[in-house]
Amino acid sequence: MGREVIILNWIYIVIMLLLALIILIMSKNPKRVPKINYYIVFFVPIWSAICYIFFNIQQNSNIIDEQLLFIVRYIDRLIIIPLLLTSLCFTAMYYSKKDKSLISKIILVNIIMITSGLLGDLSIGVYSYIWFIISVIAFLTTIWLIWGPIEDIASTQGATIYVLYKKLSLYITVIWLIYLVIWILGPVGLEFIDKTIDIYVFMLINIISRGGLILINLVELRKLSSDNIIP
Repeated sequence: MGREVIILNWIYIVIMLLLALIILIMSKNPKRVPKINYYIVFFVPIWSAICYIFFNIQQNSNIIDEQLLFIVRYIDRLIIIPLLLTSLCFTAMYYSKKDKSLISKIILVNIIMITSGLLGDLSIGVYSYIWFIISVIAFLTTIWLIWGPIEDIASTQGATIYVLYKKLSLYITVIWLIYLVIWILGPVGLEFIDKTIDIYVFMLINIISRGGLILINLVELRKLSSDNIIP
């Protein structure tokens, strides 16, 4: 399993670096999409690649430090998911002034969700359930912010932005629900999924969620600006 995980991680790292390269190339011809939209998502694959490069260089070919891999996953998410949510908010507020208070709220709630999830995984007994409940509450609050106040702002940005926002929101909601199911069925939950399959599935979903969300968003915004669509 050790060699397989290391090879899988290197494949993931290459994909993330290719994604960063694509974003960088797009940013050279932004097509009137604000540069900040590119900068935010550019750091998603870069940070993720750095996390897994760090993990790989700590390993040998036969034994995997599962605890370190566990920690790296959470450190990865702690930066990546707030960046993706910020990008989502910038799309929702594309033509209007960015609501820094609302963006800060969804980032803070998401950090609470990720941190309490980590503490829940590290805890035992009743404390594990307490942290899990806190994480679920934060998750539901994040979903409410996406489909409530932030969607309300997106609805004022014109039909094209509103449709794009709803598409991205549905994408991220479905991905998160899949994450939740896998977490429940995986090694830290009911243990219906073994560790090897868990690693493969999480890596695949990471690629689909991050690459898909970023590219859909940028491609659609570039098309919108090229077509001179205004609200």
